[in-house]
Amino acid sequence: MPQSQDNYTAVLSKASKKDSGDLVMGPGKGTRQGTTVVYAGTPDRLIGRLIGESETDPSLLDSEYLQIFLLTYRTFSTPLELIDRIHRR
Repeated sequence: MPQSQDNYTAVLSKASKKDSGDLVMGPGKGTRQGTTVVYAGTPDRLIGRLIGESETDPSLLDSEYLQIFLLTYRTFSTPLELIDRIHRR
């Protein structure tokens, strides 16, 4: 199994899998201890969280999520696809 698949499987197995639509969330570690963090999600749900569609919990909107999203979104989208998805909302 490729290294990235092993890492993905390990993350999913550690997550508490709180059902938040299509987001896999779990407890934060280290400096994020005591918070809930996103481990995985569908592109639409990750983008939805990015633009604030989940305003039921203000802690879901944070600058760390934004930074991580901007560093990793190219694993599931091109810049033009991302802009198109945001624009369609």
